[in-house]
Amino acid sequence: MAQPPDLLSDMPAPRLMLIEAEAGFTRRRLNEASELAREALKQDKRNADGYALLGDILREQGNYQNALTMYNYAIQFAPNNRRYWQLLEEVTALREGRAVARKYRRERPSVFNRPPSAWVGVGLALILVGLSILYVQQRWGDPVFFGIPRNLLYVAVGDGFFMGLVLAATAIIAPMDDELLWYQVTGMGAETTPVGVFVALPGFVFFWAAPVFYGIIGMMDEYFSFSIVITLGVSALLTIALGLLAPADSRTAVYLLAGNFVFVGFIAGWLLGSLRRRVFEH
Repeated sequence: MAQPPDLLSDMPAPRLMLIEAEAGFTRRRLNEASELAREALKQDKRNADGYALLGDILREQGNYQNALTMYNYAIQFAPNNRRYWQLLEEVTALREGRAVARKYRRERPSVFNRPPSAWVGVGLALILVGLSILYVQQRWGDPVFFGIPRNLLYVAVGDGFFMGLVLAATAIIAPMDDELLWYQVTGMGAETTPVGVFVALPGFVFFWAAPVFYGIIGMMDEYFSFSIVITLGVSALLTIALGLLAPADSRTAVYLLAGNFVFVGFIAGWLLGSLRRRVFEH
């Protein structure tokens, strides 16, 4: 019998070191965690998560000045991550004596560290999405939009919404405001261009333009968000699945245009699923 693939063995060395560093930080082995994070950053000098983790470690050690530097590096390589701006503001206040140190529990969920229950939930969601498509396959309804049947559009929006909701609620993808939205940090005077300009807007107009725009921006920044890649990938796969099962006379239109409806639904589900608290312990 074939053995299951070892996901960790295929993971890049810097990523493995950061996972070990985060585990050390959680166990309060700060010096060991710091060494691992620094070694990972030597091999991957543009890893925003690595700089943020090292900033967290230095902050816990009371080294606010160097923590501030690390958060600035994290923001340089991931300027749309609101959490990094929040941490920068907090450690600035600590350094200037405007706040007192507080303990907090890191909540840095990602696609790499989700519990089995999260993946079970995603698997069940995929099964339900597949069943929904099969259920309406023989009852697509009248054509209403460039020959695309009415019920197919309903399924496109509904399944997109459901997948966005589940992936956000299980923290497989990061909160939407960290990935897409514009913001200004209070008292910092810092503003960033929203990634949503290059992803959400093209996706609403013509879905297939969104991966192209984001690919260009990602190559220019030398940084890709797993959450946005997952969003675009899931939306594309749902669109292709609908196209494969759609009536033959509307298949081309479904391939070209149904992605807009899937994507809009996904973004709405992502927004709703992102309404969860960031966990801090005072």
